[in-house]
Amino acid sequence: MFAFQRDNNPMYKQLPDSLQAQVKQSILNAIIEETIILDQAKKAQLRVSDLELAKSIKMNPQFQKEGKFDLAGYNDYFRPGFLSTYGIDFEQWTRKNMLRDKLDAVFTDSLFFSDAFITRKAMLEKTEFTFKKIVITPAELVKDFNPESTAVDALVKEEKDKNPQGVEEELKNNVIAKLKLEEGEKRAEKLKNELWPLFKNGKLTSAQLEQAGLKEIDTPSIPLAQINQVLSGDEEPGNISQILKLNETNPTPSEPIVLGNSIHFIKLVKKTIPQDLDAAKKELATSMPETYSSQWISRFADELIKKASININN
Repeated sequence: MFAFQRDNNPMYKQLPDSLQAQVKQSILNAIIEETIILDQAKKAQLRVSDLELAKSIKMNPQFQKEGKFDLAGYNDYFRPGFLSTYGIDFEQWTRKNMLRDKLDAVFTDSLFFSDAFITRKAMLEKTEFTFKKIVITPAELVKDFNPESTAVDALVKEEKDKNPQGVEEELKNNVIAKLKLEEGEKRAEKLKNELWPLFKNGKLTSAQLEQAGLKEIDTPSIPLAQINQVLSGDEEPGNISQILKLNETNPTPSEPIVLGNSIHFIKLVKKTIPQDLDAAKKELATSMPETYSSQWISRFADELIKKASININN
């Protein structure tokens, strides 16, 4: 397949060797997965009859002309053109897709979701939060800070005494980075102590923020299922728990949340729960089988690929 595309498609001819290898591997992975899945479909006694194939093709709107199936256009132009472009006969390709759809349907029909599971998922996806957030990052506070040369020279001398073989320029850069980090952390701690009580009590002004070089961010609506987004993706259970405890009465944690070197001020602005839970559950019950079926088939294929003996003929 890759060799056909490479020789017949101008785009592939222009790819550098490194990208050709990536594309080739991607195509190979897709072929392996498709082959294994279709083999399982056949083992499950699934078939696409000639009648089903013909009906699918004849009902395809792109082959209709004046309300009828354009047999001449299909046989004389489309089918040869498809083969020339993609290196596979259109009917063979369509049959494979239809067989894959049948296997998808088997997985979809076999799935069962309890009412409790759907309710939990509806609450996770439809409960939304908005927050106000300020992030204090030490490195940002000292972008324009340059340590005093006397302090730098003294520390470089200490490092040089410890490591006589060290390159002086590298030692100096490391010392400057260390001093900037220490200064940034000191400034961040000072700002936290000064601004957190004001933020917590709703008395922090834009002028004070501007003077500190900080910005207050209004987050977009964040679903409960993705609540860690307010913490820049952090998934520490203790931090998530603090966020989930926030409510109208207590919209901020007891203390700022520290993530690595950054300090996060978080305030809940609004929590929206689904007004029509039954409608939300009905919507999920309709979409979930197809979504989960696709995931399960992918995992199913991965497990089969791990166990398979694969022979590749160049």
